[in-house]
Amino acid sequence: MPFLDRYIQDDHIVRQAGTVFVLSEAMRRDEKNNFALKDSVRSSLTYLDTNSTDQLFNNYQFRCLKLNENQCTLGGTSLALIAYINLVKKYPELTNKYSDLIEKNLNFIMAMRLPGKGFRGSFYLNA
Repeated sequence: MPFLDRYIQDDHIVRQAGTVFVLSEAMRRDEKNNFALKDSVRSSLTYLDTNSTDQLFNNYQFRCLKLNENQCTLGGTSLALIAYINLVKKYPELTNKYSDLIEKNLNFIMAMRLPGKGFRGSFYLNA
């Protein structure tokens, strides 16, 4: 955590999801494809997906990005979701390939809603 001058061991996946999000934003805005980011974004999303799990909670079937073996992260999953959306907006021909993952990641956000209070930050697996 730069503002505390400390290194935290437990949030690598959120930083990785944030990097993919930023790459997808650059890709979406790169009208002339100067940076050729499509393959990088796709391979990064594949990596994030291998670190995700399917779950059921609050009547939502969802997929979430694991922060560790016991917990999913709302922030990381949300960042990955935007990267998926950016990818299919830029390359509509990929919509069929990614639509299920987009829906499942969005369902995680919906499952984490706290009525009238916002959202849970995490989902604990096997709880």
